[in-house]
Amino acid sequence: MPRIPLPRTRSAKLTALAAVVVVLAAAAVVWTNSEPAPSAVRTQDTTLDLPETPGSSEIVKIDTTTYLPEQTPAPAVLLAHGFGGDKNSVTTEARELAEKGFVVLTWSARGFGRSTGKIALNDPDREVADAKKLIDGLAARPEVLKENGDPKVAVSGASYGGALSLLLAGTDKRVDAIAPVITYNDLAQGLFPNAAAPAAPNATTPAAGAFTADGVFKKSWAGIFFSAGSGAAQSGSPANDAPEAGDETSESGAAQGTGAAGAAAQSLPLGGQNGQRPPSGPADPCGRFTADVCQAYTELATTGKASQKTVDLLRRVSPASVTDQITVPTLLVQGESDTLFGLDQSDATARQITAAGGKVRTIWYTGGHDGGKPGQKLRAQIADFLKFSLTGQGTDPGTGFSYDIQGTLRANGAPSVRTVTAPAYPGATGDATERRQFTLAGPAQPVVR
Repeated sequence: MPRIPLPRTRSAKLTALAAVVVVLAAAAVVWTNSEPAPSAVRTQDTTLDLPETPGSSEIVKIDTTTYLPEQTPAPAVLLAHGFGGDKNSVTTEARELAEKGFVVLTWSARGFGRSTGKIALNDPDREVADAKKLIDGLAARPEVLKENGDPKVAVSGASYGGALSLLLAGTDKRVDAIAPVITYNDLAQGLFPNAAAPAAPNATTPAAGAFTADGVFKKSWAGIFFSAGSGAAQSGSPANDAPEAGDETSESGAAQGTGAAGAAAQSLPLGGQNGQRPPSGPADPCGRFTADVCQAYTELATTGKASQKTVDLLRRVSPASVTDQITVPTLLVQGESDTLFGLDQSDATARQITAAGGKVRTIWYTGGHDGGKPGQKLRAQIADFLKFSLTGQGTDPGTGFSYDIQGTLRANGAPSVRTVTAPAYPGATGDATERRQFTLAGPAQPVVR
């Protein structure tokens, strides 16, 4: 039977369709071949049995994950999570560090995730003692780089985790470097600050706080944290990256941090606190807090005032109690958009560690508890700092100071950013910060109608 010739138009369409299929197939090959190689990072999950307090026969279980880089032995980083989170909260940061050649150990602090025990707010005999045991474990691992049997180890973390890094560095000489992020110096001042003072505060640094007693209680923030520690699906940590310099075309910073003033707390997985099984019996009004912490919160929430006992408890778990013992290289990262722990907290820590003989580099970035967590570029700076501090590789970060200035809004609603740098944190060594006065002129303007 003779073939019926196809019309030229249909034949041309079929030819074009075949060509498109070939092109798409080729594109699929190119796409497949351009896929990034699978990460060589390996993970190991372990549950540790640690004493409730040093010398105690009571045991708490600490849930950990170790991230192992492709090449070992390698320097180690203890990476602590923020309040209301758990070890899974820092998975992205842990993998990034492991891909850069670090052994990274993450864990769920007492009372969070699948770890047992009560939340004691980084008590020296509880959470800090747990972290010392984690260093013991790193020291025993062949994958961890050592010098004369001493592990090369740094500690980093944000907020609650940042305070842990400072407290550990001040009490364990095996810590070689720290990089605390958006954290506090004095938790009492962080939760009920008072900037009023009979005399001007230290004027040598750009963000010195008065740190006067009898401040105003940050009820909203404290409520978020108490709810998170009681098993509610809330967290006070920022969930999104803050905008960064050079990110004008990216989505970085389009959504901001948590914020206590009117912003809802970040949602956590259902079914219990960060994967923790919900309690089967009646709810404990103190949640997973120790009795002392619960009593202190009850007092503050009821009266708005802190007794001396509460102040003493908060100062016991504050980095200010040990900063005079910290001499290791320190990178302080603090947020400019933070109604919880302001720049004055970082300022105090920078001055105290410098006075103790430590080498301090300071970064103020656009984020914070209200403005977002460190973006990818800032996280890379933190990794570079840790690598130089632990191995001597890379550029010496020195004692420089950098801060971000936000400009006009980008198309995605986030501000453009530029970064200003200085060779050192102003006033940390005693030289007064340069201050300029400007006279404002113009007609009177009504402030309140």
